[in-house]
Amino acid sequence: MYLNEVEVNELLKMISQLSADGSYLGADLVSVKSWQVGAKHQNGLISKHWRFGTDEPEQLFAAHGWNASVIQPGEIRVNYGRYAVELTPHEIKGMRRSFLVTARKESITL
Repeated sequence: MYLNEVEVNELLKMISQLSADGSYLGADLVSVKSWQVGAKHQNGLISKHWRFGTDEPEQLFAAHGWNASVIQPGEIRVNYGRYAVELTPHEIKGMRRSFLVTARKESITL
């Protein structure tokens, strides 16, 4: 979220080139809507520095050879009794959300 789209793709490209097949990568991302709202509200101490958001983190990582598993804080697997509000399903775009990503580098077969 602190890098622009070009920088995000360059970083993932470099990480992919330096990572062995079977490597794991963790990341956190924000949705496009979260990024847009953060960019508009310059009084936010953190969000005013956001430069990128995605609604499709799985595809972002897949484009660089990674198989991503994506969850959102508040989902059943990461709720821990802290979230009282039910989350909008991931398939519905245009919502403010954050993503926690665990990705595994796929082996390339020629």
